[in-house]
Amino acid sequence: AKVAVAAAGAIPHLVALLKATMSDSQRQAARALHNLTSKNVDNKTAVVEAGAIPRLLALLKHGAPPVREQAIGVLRNLTGGGRPENKAAVAGANAIPVLLTVLRAVE
Repeated sequence: AKVAVAAAGAIPHLVALLKATMSDSQRQAARALHNLTSKNVDNKTAVVEAGAIPRLLALLKHGAPPVREQAIGVLRNLTGGGRPENKAAVAGANAIPVLLTVLRAVE
């Protein structure tokens, strides 16, 4: 099903929804991306190529807690396994300081 959803062209639309003004729409889009990137290397790459990383980082900075939770899950999936380029893209987007800020806020 993950492959079919991606093949239908859903990933760019889900990435676009990360900029929605309603937090529930952001959460649902991030949740879908979280699921699509779980154990699927091609979907991880498609999410990176669709420009999701800066939008996910913006959600970590300004999103509601349930949105941040899903955004962290997507970033975790993008950096776990898969292609080293995805890890480099996340690190290159300055994600580590943002993640540290989020973690410190939880303490």
